Amino acid sequence: MPVAFRSRLFGPYIAIRSYPRKDALSSIRVSPPAGTAQQPLQALSRTFTTAPYRYLLYVIEIVLVALWAAYVGRNFLGRSLLEINSGGDNVSAYGRFFWDRLASCGTCALWSGQVNGGAPAYIDSNSDVFHPAVAIPALMVGTLQSFKLTIVICLFMGGLACWWLALELGTGSVARIAAGFMGAAGGYLAGRSYQGLVVVLTSVAAAAFVAPALLRLRRVPNRRSAALLGIVLGQFVLAGQGYLQLGFVMLAPIFLILLAGVWNEWRLYAWRALQALAIGALIPALFLFPFLRYYADFSKPTDPAFLSHQPFHYLVLNLVVNDWDYMRTDRLLGKQSMPGLYVNYLGWAVVIFAVIGGYLLWQRSKPLLLVLLLVAIGALWIGSGAPFQLLARDWAPIAFRDFAVSIRNPTFIAGAAAPPIIGLAAVGVDGGLRWALGKQPRSSFAGKHAWFQRGVMFAVRGGTALLLIIALVNLERGANQWLLWEPVTQERADLYLNALATNEVAWVSPPDSDWRLQMLGFDAGFKYSDGWRPWTIGIFTNQPSPFKAIRFDPALAPPEMEIIDENAVGLVYNSLLPNQYATTSSGGVCTAQGKAGKIDVTCDALEAGTLTVQENAFAGWEASVNGQNASIASDQQWITVEIPAGTSTIELRYRPWDFWVGLFLSLLGIGLAIAMLVTPDRYRFHFSWNRRPKRAEPIETGT
Repeated sequence: MPVAFRSRLFGPYIAIRSYPRKDALSSIRVSPPAGTAQQPLQALSRTFTTAPYRYLLYVIEIVLVALWAAYVGRNFLGRSLLEINSGGDNVSAYGRFFWDRLASCGTCALWSGQVNGGAPAYIDSNSDVFHPAVAIPALMVGTLQSFKLTIVICLFMGGLACWWLALELGTGSVARIAAGFMGAAGGYLAGRSYQGLVVVLTSVAAAAFVAPALLRLRRVPNRRSAALLGIVLGQFVLAGQGYLQLGFVMLAPIFLILLAGVWNEWRLYAWRALQALAIGALIPALFLFPFLRYYADFSKPTDPAFLSHQPFHYLVLNLVVNDWDYMRTDRLLGKQSMPGLYVNYLGWAVVIFAVIGGYLLWQRSKPLLLVLLLVAIGALWIGSGAPFQLLARDWAPIAFRDFAVSIRNPTFIAGAAAPPIIGLAAVGVDGGLRWALGKQPRSSFAGKHAWFQRGVMFAVRGGTALLLIIALVNLERGANQWLLWEPVTQERADLYLNALATNEVAWVSPPDSDWRLQMLGFDAGFKYSDGWRPWTIGIFTNQPSPFKAIRFDPALAPPEMEIIDENAVGLVYNSLLPNQYATTSSGGVCTAQGKAGKIDVTCDALEAGTLTVQENAFAGWEASVNGQNASIASDQQWITVEIPAGTSTIELRYRPWDFWVGLFLSLLGIGLAIAMLVTPDRYRFHFSWNRRPKRAEPIETGT
């Protein structure tokens, strides 16, 4: 007979099975009725609900999710350097090559001189360079090879986040594993890979952890929960892009519903929230602090016509439609022919489970159901661009209109709807697998025939298992439709690299129609004079002069260049002028050697004048001429230094102060998070500026 108990989290009575179970929404263990014999499986279940066996079970479940993520992303495992994940937008993640430069030249890597005159490597809002899912693989296998490995890690992150959400929703082991499998194979992740939107993929995977972290804080408002939420927020900011972060800022008020029933403890929750926000702001400070310093000067392309926006009623269909031709057809149901912007496939089976889970959760916890539904619907609504279209109308202030048209691809935010739907689906799976008829009147048919009760129970549970298998098979097939890679032959790669190679520091211009070759150039350390970067800062808008170039169409040749070769990669051009990377106002010959933020220039000037080096003159550059410190002009785009007549050696070093301040704050945030994770709540710290701080002391609770 089902046993009813009151949930510690939200209060409503919950009917569960009669044998022991540890529910994540409640710390109450329900024992079987007296005199009930324990079956082997029931005894095993009771064993795995006690520590440390419960944690061993969690580890096994997480390992299974990791193996499933590796299976889904198997196309990217074991590939060579010349087999690159598909998508032209890979080139926008050039900031990840920071880790290659860090390994070869140390702190000179703080300057990213790869695109359009260069910029600080740590302020790129379109990059996820400092996220652990990017940094660790890049340091292990190299940046270009790590692109594929990071995609698989992000699939695992999505699965792990959905597993955690199912855990916080109180589901059983099978339902948690199912949620992890759904999260790892969902189109909201795999679809982003198709066009090379790897940074968006990292951002969506990082965003999936926010909801379970908030639910844990609501359930257990202690230091450890606040620290976990802070870590989740910190890695979410480091994931880059900004679209998902903006979406969650807009969705944040919804989570206040979780405080229903505990308003009398609002001070405790407010304090824990402040602690989490402090950690969440400090951990990404190595990016956030310098970025905010330059934020006022940032500019990016706009979309006043809202061409990439898809109406809400069509955007919802993307949850159950994964057709290749549909996604590749332009202006069909209000979308563009760019699948990476719109794929959010979960499938009808997952949606059916979510509907069942919503019904079950309605009986269990209406506030929690309301939060999950509003987050899912809100993410889809914001992803449709509707709120930004409202802000762009004539009645809105000009600042609001400028902000609205700058949100070019809000459909990325729609990916945040998938985890709460998967969480509800996990509740539905759990309900189906645990379903059993309650006690029936003896006069009824079911009460007289036990075989009928067992038959119905097995039919419901069997149907649930079958539908779950169908859901996972469809998700895996749908994911592999978008997880593609494209090869480059060794001969073609060698032709490209040799054609643009130079014996000194120089800017080159790549063919804009072959992103695979551009990626190989980034890996080789090429500096692209006209690369793709979706933002500019202040006066740093002009492109440097290329010394070499490759084009497929002669009509697109850069000015003042001549054809010197033609091969399988296109027409190879060379500048009619000497290398313009380093020039003097008085004439003479200059050559430059080095990489990133460490440049050495040797000039033979006919007379005293100025040296111009085509690197954007951001604050942080330092110069010395013949060993003597020299000032850099502050009102010029390019680095400009006064040099004497004759032979001079000029050293340029990029040594910014803002990165080190941000790094210190990040380390402070990490230390604070660790301290809160390992320090029990019964300990309180006393700090004093006048004497040596006391050791942690237990709080006196009285008798």
